[in-house]
Amino acid sequence: MDKAEVTIYYSDGNQEQRFLNKENLLKELQEIVGGYIEVIPLPMMQSKCLIVNEEGLIYNLPLNPYHLRLQTHPFVGDAVLIDKSDFN
Repeated sequence: MDKAEVTIYYSDGNQEQRFLNKENLLKELQEIVGGYIEVIPLPMMQSKCLIVNEEGLIYNLPLNPYHLRLQTHPFVGDAVLIDKSDFN
């Protein structure tokens, strides 16, 4: 079974490395971010993208502090850093 290595950036400041099953990738990503997903491109890491909850602002999810480290616009809730080749 093919796996995607991801980094999960939690809004509480913790992070975790995990392997996700590519066969059920969308479902696993939705479970991690807590809903529909939105893909955020990362200009400083062109081979990667960030997955966040598409409705995070509507649900008033907390600001994720990792936006500073990833040099992207602020995002809310838990987020997943994934290689674009695993996501496509």
